[in-house]
Amino acid sequence: MKKTSEMANPMERAQEFTKNLENVPSGYYLTGTFGSILLALGLFLMGRKMTSVFVGLWVPTILLLSLFFKLMRSSHQM
Repeated sequence: MKKTSEMANPMERAQEFTKNLENVPSGYYLTGTFGSILLALGLFLMGRKMTSVFVGLWVPTILLLSLFFKLMRSSHQM
């Protein structure tokens, strides 16, 4: 574990966080996407329409994060 003085720089912490997210397999993002779709559908069928719309908006966000980190991963390999 790193010392707190080494992790004090916010830029280093942000780079470490981004590096960790780049290593997440794409299947996790797809699972989150399909889970959000199913959850939104279930909420809609239960009559919670506004909550289902909120959860349904997670889908494009998760897909865009997946695409962003996939592009970041490929740019570091060049």
